[in-house]
Amino acid sequence: MSIVKKAGRKKPYYYVISTGQKLPNGRYEKIWSTTGYLTSKEALDAEAEARVAIKQQTYIKPEKISVTALLEKFIDTKIEIRPATRTQYTAAKNRVSKHPLGSKEIQKVDVFDVEAYRQWLHKDTKLSQQTIREELSFLRSAFTWAADNDIIVKSPARRLKLPPKPGPKGIHAELSYLLKILDIVKKEAYADLYIPCLLAGFCGLRISEICGVELQYLSESGVHVKHNLLRIDGIPTLAPLKTRTSERFVPFLPFVWREIAKYMEFIKSCHKNALRQRMELIRDGKLDPTHSDPAWQNSLNLLYVFPEDGRPHIKDFIERRWRKFKEQNEKMQELFKEQPHLAGMRIHDFRHSLGANMRDQGVSMADISELLGHSDAEFTRVTYATPLKDTHAKAMQKYGENIQQFLS
Repeated sequence: MSIVKKAGRKKPYYYVISTGQKLPNGRYEKIWSTTGYLTSKEALDAEAEARVAIKQQTYIKPEKISVTALLEKFIDTKIEIRPATRTQYTAAKNRVSKHPLGSKEIQKVDVFDVEAYRQWLHKDTKLSQQTIREELSFLRSAFTWAADNDIIVKSPARRLKLPPKPGPKGIHAELSYLLKILDIVKKEAYADLYIPCLLAGFCGLRISEICGVELQYLSESGVHVKHNLLRIDGIPTLAPLKTRTSERFVPFLPFVWREIAKYMEFIKSCHKNALRQRMELIRDGKLDPTHSDPAWQNSLNLLYVFPEDGRPHIKDFIERRWRKFKEQNEKMQELFKEQPHLAGMRIHDFRHSLGANMRDQGVSMADISELLGHSDAEFTRVTYATPLKDTHAKAMQKYGENIQQFLS
């Protein structure tokens, strides 16, 4: 008789029975209990029943499932994850299925199989280190879940080494350059890019949050961030925010509200123009109104839409449009020659720049974190509110002024 205790489990006791049959690898076949037991006595009683069943040839072996099937079960348990995360998990599962690990029975997987998969990801795929880290983390979580639910006895990925977590990334533009870029965008790409640059750089909104700003949550005092706008099954849909702390109220600077009010007037004029053009086409017999899309398609009542027909903007389009604008606009290229470190700037880096500039002006880290919708002020400090060139000098100058009052 053999009883094994697994520390840290609610039901820690398992039985192990040797069948006496020799396997090709020279070891003897062992049968593990499929579930744990609260006490060793319960495990012993279950072992006795299993031995009787084996002797009478009525014992049914536990269901044999592959690693791929396990990952599918694990994904199914994640009910409340974001669509993008589910897509990421599914891609990781599909990648595992292409490797020998995917077809192997989970009870037979050991640490060497998992290590072989890790090496395969590094050597034979063109994935980034960050993606490899995320996929291995997903695999480790799935095996841990299987062990916690008594599907397997011990996780073979418990010693899996993940690639190092990437350091903070993001470009932090000083306020003067941020305003220069905003001015160029206003003159050269007003309809497409001005609102994202404005709301990311001076309100700290994410791109999907900007796309999902609804007019009823917008006022002179600020914006209530309530939703992301994501493409789900090909349809632009208002979706829950990234985290619970992402729902927040962001006050407007006076100039920001003035610019938003002007943009709203611009969109109103576009709306009227679209309706007028549609009526002219119908009047001239060039369009059948029963077989065409509405002239204005802003059914979600969003702030930021295409001026031609009111369709909502999607994050992917904005990012592509921004990259193209940077590459083709002469004024932007001149600015990048002056400040080469800004050449790789993304729309999301306007948000990074807001955090850095607020820190530069002495705003508390807690306030910056809350305005950006973060749950962890330390994450904000390390990733977003990094010091600019003169931040520390300004801090020492302010400290020196305070000391001078006592010295004098």
